[in-house]
Amino acid sequence: MVIAAPAPVEDIVVASPTTANVPQTPLTDADYVEAVDASVDVEAATTTDEAPARGFIHSKKRALLLVTAALLVVGAVIGTLIATMHPSSSQAKAIAVGNGNGELSVCYDAYQSWTPGMIAQNFRKIKERFNAVRTFQTRGINNHIVEAANAGLSIYAGVWIQGSQGEIDQDMQAVVDGARAHPDVVKAVFVGNEELLTGKWDQDFVIGHVRRMKQMLRDAGLGYIKVGAVQTDGSWFGGWDLAQECDIMGVNIHPYFGGSPDKPMDDLVARWDGVYSWYGDKLVLTEIGWPTEGTPLNGHVPSMETAKQLYADVAAWAAAGNGGEAPAYFMYNDNPTK
Repeated sequence: MVIAAPAPVEDIVVASPTTANVPQTPLTDADYVEAVDASVDVEAATTTDEAPARGFIHSKKRALLLVTAALLVVGAVIGTLIATMHPSSSQAKAIAVGNGNGELSVCYDAYQSWTPGMIAQNFRKIKERFNAVRTFQTRGINNHIVEAANAGLSIYAGVWIQGSQGEIDQDMQAVVDGARAHPDVVKAVFVGNEELLTGKWDQDFVIGHVRRMKQMLRDAGLGYIKVGAVQTDGSWFGGWDLAQECDIMGVNIHPYFGGSPDKPMDDLVARWDGVYSWYGDKLVLTEIGWPTEGTPLNGHVPSMETAKQLYADVAAWAAAGNGGEAPAYFMYNDNPTK
């Protein structure tokens, strides 16, 4: 799903995951259940809305319960909401012309990065409503930083570190090449995304890549560009060592997996305030969204109305200076391979 010009809602197709192929997921991003077999149903542990105590760290490594699969339809919200919002509305104007802490950015999944012309096409569409984009990688058939500059966008450039070392090396070099060509459009570089959540990677793994990215930028004369990592709010409570290595910290908060079934904005604010009380202005909200279709999960019901309301609430919240600089909504497009 991509952002399109205003169009009838019936023209927009939204993916609908079912319980047949989507395992149960955590009630909050901070708490997990043991996953024995991802092909069978597992029951999520009961949790509360309260933030974990300082120093909260799981004693066991946990398996990721395919949160991405359950979030598949969240990405459709952006395209649908933009398509149903009149371009002259005050909300649309706020998104289109925001700047500084008042602007809202959007996440961009790079699965189309190897299709000629797609990044440029997508970034032009994004520019119609946003001034900034957050990517999960920088390499592709064209460099994401270069394409952002061509479209008039600022960028939180991503480095994907869950692949092979060769791919990581190429992604980091793409950051250096793009930043050298267009240093003015790079807001920061985010190394990785939610590695600590899975239990497969630890802080030292992410720290090593953060340090390497910083060194590569320093060697290129670009050491002033901020480098950080992206984790869930729950993971950051146990990620103190990683936080000390970061110039900037991205935090992903998805109320759909939180403790408030019908008040997602309250859940976001409470959880943002909790992690902000630890790390302050180093934080940027890097994912937030709500699914429009699918099977209810632990009292959370996918809903177009809830998604629209959350989108409007987040935009207003960001315009008031919350969420860090250009917090990112999840997301511009759905990746059908997830």
